[in-house]
Amino acid sequence: MKRTREPVTIRGILVPADWDVDGNAVKAALFTAKEDEYLLEEGEKIKELFGLMQQEVEVRGLLREEAGQKIITLESCRRA
Repeated sequence: MKRTREPVTIRGILVPADWDVDGNAVKAALFTAKEDEYLLEEGEKIKELFGLMQQEVEVRGLLREEAGQKIITLESCRRA
């Protein structure tokens, strides 16, 4: 999969993907109903998402694949 040029919109459950030494989420991923997993790329917008963990959300952004992992560069996220 190559980087998409047009933004994609994907709906799923937002979950933590990595934690710091104190057990705080530092990365987020999206799991879809089709059991696909999308890592949300780190950046300022990611910190805004931590309040939506374990909720169904709709994310929009550019999609790419690196080493078999689907990654979304986040443009927006809202509760679904």
